[in-house]
Amino acid sequence: MNEDQHIPYEALGRFLDNTIEADEKASIERHLKDCLYCRQDVADAQAWRAEQKAKQKASGWRRFLPW
Repeated sequence: MNEDQHIPYEALGRFLDNTIEADEKASIERHLKDCLYCRQDVADAQAWRAEQKAKQKASGWRRFLPW
């Protein structure tokens, strides 16, 4: 991946899931140091995932309990 390319969303998913090959991970990490756009994509994806995880927890049977 060179500087004028951005991280493909498929690779971003593997990166966030930590199911990525070591050489591709290193390439993405180098790219993230210089690319504000892709760093924002990573931050947005992490925030979205955290929000979805919180929603899943809230949608269980516990949401009906008063405490």
